[in-house]
Amino acid sequence: MCTVGPSTSGPGGVEMLVEKGMSCARLNFSHGSHDFHSEMAKRVRSAAERAGRAVSVLADLQGPKIRVGQFPEGRIDLKVGDRFLLSGHDKTCDQRRAWVSYLPLALDVKKGDLI
Repeated sequence: MCTVGPSTSGPGGVEMLVEKGMSCARLNFSHGSHDFHSEMAKRVRSAAERAGRAVSVLADLQGPKIRVGQFPEGRIDLKVGDRFLLSGHDKTCDQRRAWVSYLPLALDVKKGDLI
């Protein structure tokens, strides 16, 4: 599997990857436009057809970006059984709590889920 993008979009870039044995082309949808990815997928299909073999195309879709706030004291260590609160309120993070950027988190998990 190879990620195709700006560095392989020049003349012969995709064709070289197919020649070298690429069996799956990954399109990283975290970057680039849909038009760019569409064009790259067409180029992969064309190069595969000319090479006489199948090359799959994987659309790597971006999921939600879940981030926690900054910990002023630096790294913290949690132990099994420690109570720790993930909150949508942007407050200082410490050994007991952290702000989380993904506000629907509380709706997406239930008691006992591993986070």
